[in-house]
Amino acid sequence: MTSIDRGDAHLEEARTWSRACRHIALFLWWAAERALADAGIDATKLARSPVRYFTRECDGKLRPEDVTDEGRAFATASYRAYTIEVEAYAKKLRVGGFDVPANKATAKYFFGWLDARLAAWRAKRPRSRSAPSTKKAPRLTARQVMRLRDVRHAPEDFSALIADPATVDAALEVLQVRTAWTRPLVPQLVELVATEFSRKRSRVLGLAMRVLANAQDKTALAALVALHGRPFLVRPYRAQWLAALASFRAPSARRVLAVYADASDPTERITATVGLVRNGSRSALGSLRRAFEDADRSVAQEAARQAHFLLKTSFAFDERQLARLVRWWDAHPDEVQRRF
Repeated sequence: MTSIDRGDAHLEEARTWSRACRHIALFLWWAAERALADAGIDATKLARSPVRYFTRECDGKLRPEDVTDEGRAFATASYRAYTIEVEAYAKKLRVGGFDVPANKATAKYFFGWLDARLAAWRAKRPRSRSAPSTKKAPRLTARQVMRLRDVRHAPEDFSALIADPATVDAALEVLQVRTAWTRPLVPQLVELVATEFSRKRSRVLGLAMRVLANAQDKTALAALVALHGRPFLVRPYRAQWLAALASFRAPSARRVLAVYADASDPTERITATVGLVRNGSRSALGSLRRAFEDADRSVAQEAARQAHFLLKTSFAFDERQLARLVRWWDAHPDEVQRRF
């Protein structure tokens, strides 16, 4: 599911989670105060400690479902301008972009800036004069489903949520974090992946494969390996499938990943090579560095974020940091085997 903004995308430059998430938490706080946030967002707790609430309750990600329909439309039109304004404000204070203080003066400034931007945006936005009022069926958001985390028999409850098209994506978002809950659901997840695989448009296939991989179960691995050789109707899903396979340390996963280590698609090549590194292949480190060097910058950055999670590094690295990581591993040859 696409995020409006996420803290881990800024973590390397910001250096701490708090600094990486300040501007995002401030935007969500403003949206909550202006009735533009989803009902599942607790505006009172958010106002009390915006960054703490955002990192703990929203997992450091501002998702489209965290705001209302109008909030999403406004964010699409103005969020980029908001981040530029944050940088401009930091220059006025003569501090770095992620060093803007989280104080009342900052909140007052950006609440005023966002209010003015919202008013101008609403004034220009076309409105339908005679469109009939239609209410959509209620749909659970990931945050609302997350409230089930304290339910005693969580897997049974999530079984029903996965089976419902209205809640399946939100349920998978939660299971992506609550990995311990995935094992009892493996048969259902295998069936879900098989069903979604044959569809030309699937909003949950990539997420379902990642959640299935979280189970680290032999049945889950076998189901993912079985997709090898089958044509993906939507090509980007193949990279997501490789990322799911790369989370396993097993001969069958390693054999499939080796096939894609020389793929023409740079994202697939990087993802497969990362999987080989995770499987303990020191020789794949050089290939990984070359794969990043050959890739387009935007592709390399996205693949680096994926590699960060698969390799469990302490930072989300870019090309320069990747070179540093490879040099460190070269100096500590046993670390690859010990770490993974």
